[in-house]
Amino acid sequence: MPRFSIVIPAYNVEAYLEQCLDSLLAQTFGDWEAVVVDDASPDGSGAVADRLAASDPRITVVHKAANEGTHLARRTGMERCCGEYTVFLDGDDSLKPDCLALLDEALSADPVDSIHCGLVAQAAGSTSDEAAKAFERFNNEGEGTLARQELLTQVFFERGGYRRDWRVTNHAYKTEALKRAFEAMTPERLDRAEDAYEYLVICSVIEQEATRNDILGYVYNLGRGIINYDRLTPEAYAREAAQCQACIDASVDFARMSGDEALAEAASGAKVKLAEIVTNDWQNRVAPEDQAKAAELIASVLGPNEVAANLARLARDGAYRLWDTDVSLADDPSVERTFNLALELSDTAHVADDARARLDAAVAAAASHIGDLRRRDAERAERDLLADYDAQKVRILVSAHRDFARFDAKSLQMIQVGCAVNGGRLPDMLHDDEGDNDSGLNKMLCEMTAQYWAWKHVTDAEYVGFCHYRRYFNFSDTRYEENGWGEVMAGTIDEAAQRRFGLDDASIARAIEGYDIVTAPMQDIRSLPAPYTTPAEQYADAPKLHIDDLILCGEVVKELHPDYAQDVDAYLNGHTSCFCNMYIMRTELFREYAEWVFPILDRCIDAIDFSHYSVEGVRTPGHLAERLLNIYLIHGERVGRGWKTKELQVVHFQDPAPRPAPRPLPLETPVRSTIPVVFAADNNYVPMVSTTIVSMLENADPAYRYDVIVLTSDISGENRAEMGAVMARYPHAHLRFLDVADIVEKYDLTTSNAHISNETYYRFLIQELLPFYTKVLYLDSDLVVTGDVAELYHTDVTGNLLAAARDVDFLGNLNMPDGKRMAYAEDVLGMRDPYDYFQAGVLLLNTGEMRQFMSMEQWLEAASDPTLIYNDQDVLNRCCEGRVTYLDNAWNVMIDCDGRIGRIFSFAPAPVFDAFLRARGNALVTHYAGFQKPWTMVGCDKAELYWEYARKTPFYERLIAQLAAAVTHVDLGGKRISWQPPKAIGENNPIRKLVDPIMPYGTRRREVMKSIGRTVRGLN
Repeated sequence: MPRFSIVIPAYNVEAYLEQCLDSLLAQTFGDWEAVVVDDASPDGSGAVADRLAASDPRITVVHKAANEGTHLARRTGMERCCGEYTVFLDGDDSLKPDCLALLDEALSADPVDSIHCGLVAQAAGSTSDEAAKAFERFNNEGEGTLARQELLTQVFFERGGYRRDWRVTNHAYKTEALKRAFEAMTPERLDRAEDAYEYLVICSVIEQEATRNDILGYVYNLGRGIINYDRLTPEAYAREAAQCQACIDASVDFARMSGDEALAEAASGAKVKLAEIVTNDWQNRVAPEDQAKAAELIASVLGPNEVAANLARLARDGAYRLWDTDVSLADDPSVERTFNLALELSDTAHVADDARARLDAAVAAAASHIGDLRRRDAERAERDLLADYDAQKVRILVSAHRDFARFDAKSLQMIQVGCAVNGGRLPDMLHDDEGDNDSGLNKMLCEMTAQYWAWKHVTDAEYVGFCHYRRYFNFSDTRYEENGWGEVMAGTIDEAAQRRFGLDDASIARAIEGYDIVTAPMQDIRSLPAPYTTPAEQYADAPKLHIDDLILCGEVVKELHPDYAQDVDAYLNGHTSCFCNMYIMRTELFREYAEWVFPILDRCIDAIDFSHYSVEGVRTPGHLAERLLNIYLIHGERVGRGWKTKELQVVHFQDPAPRPAPRPLPLETPVRSTIPVVFAADNNYVPMVSTTIVSMLENADPAYRYDVIVLTSDISGENRAEMGAVMARYPHAHLRFLDVADIVEKYDLTTSNAHISNETYYRFLIQELLPFYTKVLYLDSDLVVTGDVAELYHTDVTGNLLAAARDVDFLGNLNMPDGKRMAYAEDVLGMRDPYDYFQAGVLLLNTGEMRQFMSMEQWLEAASDPTLIYNDQDVLNRCCEGRVTYLDNAWNVMIDCDGRIGRIFSFAPAPVFDAFLRARGNALVTHYAGFQKPWTMVGCDKAELYWEYARKTPFYERLIAQLAAAVTHVDLGGKRISWQPPKAIGENNPIRKLVDPIMPYGTRRREVMKSIGRTVRGLN
């Protein structure tokens, strides 16, 4: 009996096997045998083994007929072993020359069942030296002799900290015990992670294992075998995950059959550790653009919470790394992307297990560290912004008391006014309460507190100016139409407005270059749509202001600056004025003006009794400042200061609300899976989209949380507030609005159907607007949802672009005798199989795949094709054909608009029409597609269902009023009359006893007969 048996599985190791066997032949200890198991290797591994075996009888070769993997190759080798101890050696590794001699010496001194020796890791392939050293350090941890329980604890138990490796190589085992272990192992193939399973079973048959990591006898070539750092496709990665899961299952089965609680805990710990190893590979070996798909694939293998917990762990560790290396989240978006993916993948709705506990803990830790990073990055960004502000030669301070949308121009510098009295500080702004300030007087001085702050703090700029978050100068070369009050009215603050009005640094600098003072236009007050003709009359006409205060102010000016006396009178009794207290001055001139105006205002404040003034009356000093600017300008012109002045139009933005980039919902604890549902609506469609949302949430599983996102361009603040009040009834749902007008206005988007609005194109924006989601549910706003959208959301769309239901209307048109729709589908849409055409009112979008397939700009350009009938739906069918998961028809059941069931749907292929009829009887989503809607037509098909949910919204009366105003007319016998369709057969009519048995509700026969009846009555 030899002292050692060496078992060497060999598969595709032709390039390394000779080196491996040579390392045996070079051993200083010669009492050994080697069993090489050629695992049906397709290369020359078997031939190399045969050649070397022919030169040394200690080498035996077993050739397997079929490849069965490393585990079964080792099992085969064990059947041939005769040595006292057995060592496993991989065919692409080797042993140091004195390895067996040192093992023999150690085992002679302490003949334990197993001895663990150290290894030397050598980087190979794409593996870095750093990775090899880290691998070596971990595998060489530990010392002393461990009994079975402690061995299991250190290797497999979570509470043991996984301090030791579970590799079965770099060991020598008593052969008798090892044979018993392998006889107890599964005869099924195992691949990656087979070591974990094998070592678990081995631990069940050994009493003690000695640790001699000082014997660095095993040479491991990291990167040659399955442990490497080569890139993996999502599919290859999923296969490796499945291999790990097979080893997990085998471990759990063995532990369960043994009845040993320690082994059961070890198997559970192995599962946790293997999931960690697999997700580490997700980070290291899967390309960033493939990670979302890869994560979804392995979630179906290892379990969503196990994967989500590990992704959250990676995000936590990534946050540590960014903090330590002083890198921002923006510079390394992988951390937040990983964290968001963890939240998206988690399936926490009905699960309370160890994986859920790990998930909650990992998410809480990651969220905490990411939050710290966000705060640090925000503080740094604000410091950088303010430094940029200080460096500008043109500094135009934009006064605001609340957050607002901002133009991308460093010359336009946001300053929050009233910080000392209003509370709350807005980020990325100047603040009027810093340093020398009069912020506490903001309720009196209004925007003048910004001017005071600039007087005390802005010294190095060439120009200083002021405007408001609603009102800006028009710096462009184009003059725009003004309203009666001399203002150019605009909508939102966005890129288009910036281009239109020259609100960028270059245009601003060009517009003011060479001028000393820029102001709003001097207007003739007599031309305004008001009864007054002079500034004094205008002030007196203001109901909440007091003319005595203006007179007092004039007297203060005359007292402090007697040379201004005639200028005061000239202004107050003249006919011109510039308004808004907006101006830009050379800095030295501004400082002169500030030194003149603020003492005057101080004297006025001291002299006026504000104790009984209204809120607007308290603002008197701010109103006076607007008049004082005019007096200062008039005086300068009269005395010949020689200022070069310029007047610019004032642009008034009616909607300055901020449009922040969408972010993931704030974290909730405990973590709940988030289902994003997107709608598109305008202000007029608020009652309808609200009804759809309410119907969805009434029937949605409350164990999930729902990110309800409405894409819009014009929904009013009042309507948003009312919708928000409705949503408050559903604590598991969150409502938010995303304004997208500035995106879509860049494209020529028109529809060829009068019943379809441009909001239909908003679905193409989703993939870019919500980059933190890889799957999003899109619903039209003319639906009633009676199914559980959580079930719909969890439809598997892996590898496809979207999921949708076939369009029975389109398919019916395909079979029309005129052949027009078929020709359109084939010639215009270019569809290979027009019968695969789907309806786009209910879409489960695989946004991760869609981003890879086409950009948002490409989708919108494609949808701009004027040859399309249903632009949005047609382009989706044109581009997505062959990559669609088809939903059950119940998820999108269109109503019988204008008798289309009989006229059109019934022409569809019989299986499709039959499926529609079955779905109509058990609809999960009822779609009011077409021009007949419950809110426009009395007796609309399925109207009773719609009103059931409309009553649950605050817009019910508005819908009823809309219905009352939209009287439906039909032509009967050439006479146009108002019409409400009667029931063809009353509930108690005896004819029903004859009709119902042969034409039951929901059957194809009944729908066709109903349509024929309508046609006979002239209603179709």
